[in-house]
Amino acid sequence: MSTEKIKPGEVIGSALEIYREQASVLLSAAIAVFAIVALARSLGLEIIAEGVETKEQLAFINELTCERVQGYYFSRPIPAREIVGLQGLRAG
Repeated sequence: MSTEKIKPGEVIGSALEIYREQASVLLSAAIAVFAIVALARSLGLEIIAEGVETKEQLAFINELTCERVQGYYFSRPIPAREIVGLQGLRAG
């Protein structure tokens, strides 16, 4: 069994490395989303952002100017019969 102590600088260094890795993943994801949106726009497709759950995600999506947005940030899933009337939709 090792009796070596962990030094505070090692813990901070490890935490910073984890943060850098997470930031890198988020940046890669953002670049991928921008590319997908650009492709969809070039093809004349309507863009629907699904799965928006936080204010930060909505702000990011607003920068992309997606035509439609959905997700838990706005509402939990609801039955179709309850949606009728929310946006002037007609049943049937």
